[in-house]
Amino acid sequence: MEIPVHFPNVELATHVVMPSHVHGVVVIRKDVPAQQPREDEGTVAKHLRRAQNAVPLRPLGRGAREHTRSFGGLVSGSIPAIVRSFKAAAAKRIRQAMWKPGFSVWQRGYYEHVICDEGDFRNVCEYIRTNPARHTFKHNHP
Repeated sequence: MEIPVHFPNVELATHVVMPSHVHGVVVIRKDVPAQQPREDEGTVAKHLRRAQNAVPLRPLGRGAREHTRSFGGLVSGSIPAIVRSFKAAAAKRIRQAMWKPGFSVWQRGYYEHVICDEGDFRNVCEYIRTNPARHTFKHNHP
């Protein structure tokens, strides 16, 4: 729920926390100017020089070997930046609550889908809203 606090141009739409994963729609508004968070707002990463958790990998380019990868730059306010920030903050709180500093919370990566139109938006939101019922049915009816 705190994502919009850290990313003022972001709104959360339909979302649900499942036992083993999270579903959510993140709306990035271009009409809202992105602001740098102030030091006193409790941001996840207050300083630009702090270590980053996971920077997306990208191919090196033409002629590079298939398996050779390099770190790509992270764009502030992008979906990868938002997801990384969310996963880092949630993992920190979960580890503190469980008293398990090295506990692995998230799998690497995530699935993303760009919503193209209103119909797609409705379908994705319906899928997210009905996911808990499908999960319960699946686990109660082997």
